[in-house]
Amino acid sequence: MGVSAGAAQGERPCHHQVRRTCGTGARPSLPWVRRTQETRTWGHGGLAATGRPADHGAMTSDDTRRDPHPYVGMWVTADGYIRQELLPNGRYDEARGNRRSAYTGRYTVTGDHIDYVDDTGFTATGDIRDGVLFHEHLVLYREGDPHG
Repeated sequence: MGVSAGAAQGERPCHHQVRRTCGTGARPSLPWVRRTQETRTWGHGGLAATGRPADHGAMTSDDTRRDPHPYVGMWVTADGYIRQELLPNGRYDEARGNRRSAYTGRYTVTGDHIDYVDDTGFTATGDIRDGVLFHEHLVLYREGDPHG
């Protein structure tokens, strides 16, 4: 499988399994699309999809960026041994001592309550009270908080 041999004049193929119209003067197939177009094929070329690459930033339904949740960021125990980063995409990454990514998974926030599901299926909870994260038996502070 390679680059489409039938690339229109003015198009630059950018990857061996992806044909992109990279804004070099070629007219896109859909007039309202102004960014890079991609055509991807799967299997032996029987299934194809055309469109623009997704912007994986946090977006609202009307395509305007929204601010990340206020709990997103790094949380640490007072001794710094456990470091839990809540990522804006709903994932978390927890380090323990020198062991990076000791636990990873997804989380959801409801009010001041956090539900965790790690990548092995284990579940846990946490609550934010007065700017402090109480996560099961752990007490975590915002990175840089003088209490931490």
